[in-house]
Amino acid sequence: MSKPIVSVIVTTYNRKKYLKETIQSILNQTFSDFELIVVDNFSNYDFYQVIKEFNDLRIKPYQNKNGGIIAVNRNYGISKASGKYLAFCDDDDLWHKDKLRIQLSYIQDRGKVVIGSSFFLIDSNGSIKRKQVRKTFRNKKKWYLENNIMFSSALLPKSEDIVFETNEMYFGIEDYALWLTLLHKDYDFIVCPETLLYYRVASTNNSNNLKKKRPFQRLSFLCSIMLRYPHASISYFCLALIVELFWLIFYNKIKK
Repeated sequence: MSKPIVSVIVTTYNRKKYLKETIQSILNQTFSDFELIVVDNFSNYDFYQVIKEFNDLRIKPYQNKNGGIIAVNRNYGISKASGKYLAFCDDDDLWHKDKLRIQLSYIQDRGKVVIGSSFFLIDSNGSIKRKQVRKTFRNKKKWYLENNIMFSSALLPKSEDIVFETNEMYFGIEDYALWLTLLHKDYDFIVCPETLLYYRVASTNNSNNLKKKRPFQRLSFLCSIMLRYPHASISYFCLALIVELFWLIFYNKIKK
C-alpha cells in the first residue's frame, strides 16, 4: 500500500460534537491522498465508535494519555504519520474544502517551509464573526513580535525538526514555540492569499483561564528563547519583552 502525500493530525479530548464536524471538513477535501490521524486523550464517550461511523479507511484512530499536555499527543500523532507532509487541525476548527489542494500548490519544489493562510473566526454554532487576514513577513525578525501562522492552517514537510515542546511553560503557545524553533533552522514561512480555515472562538472556562495565564507564559517563554538563541536579534527580543511587560501591567489594571 502506497504512502499518503499528507498526514493530517488532530488531537482531541471530550469534544465529540465539534470533533465530528472537524473530521467531516477534512474528509470533504478535494485533494484526497491523505491519512487522518486522530489522537484521543481517553474522552468520556466511545471514541472508536464515533470514528467507525465515518466508515473511511483514511482515518487512523489512537488513544494516548497526554497528562494534560496537548503537545504530547501532537508528537504521538507525528510518530504515527507516514506522509511526505504534515498538516494539523484542532478538534473544533474547520477546513475549507480546497485547503490541502491549494496549499500543496504553494509548497511544491520548496524545501524547509511552513504554509499558512488567513482564516475566518466562527462562534460555537459555526457562524462567521469576522475575517482575520494574515500575510507573509518579508522580515523574519517580526516573528519575535507576532505569530502569523495559525496552527490549524499549517502545512509543512515532515522532518525530525517537527517536535512540539512538552514543558508546561509552553502550554497554549506550543505552536509559537515550534515556529520560532523552525525559524532558527532557516525555515521559510508563507501565508497563501486564500482564506482556508474556520477558527472557532472558544467560550469555555478553560479557554478563559488560559487567556489569563498566557501573558505570564509568553513572558517566560521569550526569556527562555533569548537564552536558547543568544545569536538572535536582541533588539527584537527586547521590544517583544517590553510589549509583554506592558500587557502584564495593563492586564493587572483591568483585573482590579
